Amino acid sequence: MASSAEHRSIFKLQGGTGKHVDGDVLDPLQCRPFQALVQLSPPPRDPGAQGSLKVLPGFHAASAHFFEVSGLPPPAGGFTPLTEHDHPDLIDEELWTPVARLPARWRDKHSRGELPAPSAAPSARGRAGVVKALRGLAAELRALEG
Repeated sequence: MASSAEHRSIFKLQGGTGKHVDGDVLDPLQCRPFQALVQLSPPPRDPGAQGSLKVLPGFHAASAHFFEVSGLPPPAGGFTPLTEHDHPDLIDEELWTPVARLPARWRDKHSRGELPAPSAAPSARGRAGVVKALRGLAAELRALEG
């Protein structure tokens, strides 16, 4: 098993952008509003695996609120890395989900009108509340995959 120093070294060699926010969270249509990924194979099941796109589900709807309640300046366009110093709660691996096809179970629930209510993150009280709601959404997606 590779050490964390070895993982960092390998990551530097492979490239990758790391956890970040693209665009302006207060005016999302201003720059790079649409990005796409065609997932041709299932993502690795190992949560620590490299090599697939991971996203923070629900953050698009809660990002402006998160930065407001955190007292941090919101990203105003381009590429903004999430850092251990300013965003330790957001870079928690438990919040991030590999991009994959919609699970059959999700499609079945959708067709029966049984999907859970939208995430509470955009209206949560405080930074911890936003992160708690995002954590719940990520756990919900992982449960649907199984």
